[in-house]
Amino acid sequence: MFSVGVIKYLNSLPLIAPYLLNTLSSPFTWVRETPAALNKQMLEKTLPISFVSSLFYLEHEDRFDLIPGIGIGADGPIDSVSLFYPAHISHFNGVTIALDPESSTSNGLLKWYMEKIRRESPNYSHHAASESSFLQIGDKCLTSKGKEGLKKIDLAEEWKSYTNLPLPFAVLVAQKGVVEEKKNEVLFHLRQALQWSQDHLEVVAELASKESSLAPHELIAYWKKLHYLFDDRHQTALGHLERDVLKRIHS
Repeated sequence: MFSVGVIKYLNSLPLIAPYLLNTLSSPFTWVRETPAALNKQMLEKTLPISFVSSLFYLEHEDRFDLIPGIGIGADGPIDSVSLFYPAHISHFNGVTIALDPESSTSNGLLKWYMEKIRRESPNYSHHAASESSFLQIGDKCLTSKGKEGLKKIDLAEEWKSYTNLPLPFAVLVAQKGVVEEKKNEVLFHLRQALQWSQDHLEVVAELASKESSLAPHELIAYWKKLHYLFDDRHQTALGHLERDVLKRIHS
């Protein structure tokens, strides 16, 4: 069966919920993994089509075809891409910040924010457990567990304030050679699932409650903040990411 990669976070659940519930049927196997794992599988060509981190796509766009029309992003504060730090810190020069191993886009975004917006020079680490300041993304970022007494900077909100553009977290891409008919079929089923989910958010929240500590009303409020349609503004935002953020992901 044809496999499609989907990010294993709450933000992606509305894109496949009716298929997980067997409310609707699709001809695809939905492979749910972290952004980093999906990026790796696309590089290794073990998936034909998948959502990947936006910066990963920009870094390797010569290897993949972008499938426009759907994506995962935000147009303002979103709560799931945030920097947490102790309240006593007023600037980050010399402060060590732990990066999140699950997303190159968010790590690059943090470096862009520090250099471009704050004009500060922190140090970066890949060992979150040993640092009091850390970047966190995805589901774990939405809960307060382990973050009591810390302050927070929402990077999607900072991006919106500076660029007046949405922030595309992830885009849908295909390996070179995948036929247009198959791309369109995947896009149709994702849009079909999204429409069903938006009409049945309470049901999707009940499904999510099996793997999340968030209350149904919190889940629904979160999903309503997300953008799933990839349009011209998101394409423009990709250009800004390529120009301003891509160069920082390996620095």
